[in-house]
Amino acid sequence: MVNQTFLNSFPIVAGVMGQNLDVAVRFEGHQAVTNGKIIVLPNVESVSDPDVLMGFLSHEAAHVRFSNMALVSKTNSPIEKSLLNIYEDQR
Repeated sequence: MVNQTFLNSFPIVAGVMGQNLDVAVRFEGHQAVTNGKIIVLPNVESVSDPDVLMGFLSHEAAHVRFSNMALVSKTNSPIEKSLLNIYEDQR
């Protein structure tokens, strides 16, 4: 079970990181994704490990900071997006 203090503070931490990156942070669903302007993280209550939530936030923040979102938006097929994402994840 996740510590209640962590559950209460994580949205604040994520919001501050989002402000520093000039992106919005939302909590919805069960996946972590970004388009470079918004980071979407899973609902805090749906993840049982705080390290996973921190990992999602750090991972998506790195995409915002280092990925070429203009190139990502030009990819047409799911296979292209997946291959580009694999490359970006290795960075």
